Amino acid sequence: MPSITLKDELLYHKLKKYAEETNTTISDITEDMVFDFLTRKGKDTSAFDDYYIRKEDLEVQATNLINTTLPAHIAAFAKEIAYLNLKIPLWQHLMGIYRLAHDQGQFPAPFLDTAWSSVKITAQHIFKCKNCGKTAELKRLGQRFCNNNCAAEYERKHD
Repeated sequence: MPSITLKDELLYHKLKKYAEETNTTISDITEDMVFDFLTRKGKDTSAFDDYYIRKEDLEVQATNLINTTLPAHIAAFAKEIAYLNLKIPLWQHLMGIYRLAHDQGQFPAPFLDTAWSSVKITAQHIFKCKNCGKTAELKRLGQRFCNNNCAAEYERKHD
């Protein structure tokens, strides 16, 4: 096993400080860095396409799910509990409720609203490029740039 150098230790502390300042995790920052590095180098990022969902995407989809399937007062209450009381993302709150239902043996008998069968939940397919500002169609969840050139240009500007 390689030994940890002073440079490694300093990088870890920088990442930790940035994670605290931006209310995220070192893992999330690292995921973004790996994807951005691969994009900038023109490397294959297909591993991120089918099974990679960024935390931001989970939050957007959880909010979309809550807003489109629950009455407005229940959706507002769910968001209030998650954001103000528990101070956690909505998707974590939903997964916690899901786990609770499992632990209490309520999985086999969920409450199903007949109106849900007609609800169309759609993912956002258009996004605004973080570099040039143009709108583009998503090719993968969490996509931030319209092409590899924009990703590389953004990285050069922000290094």
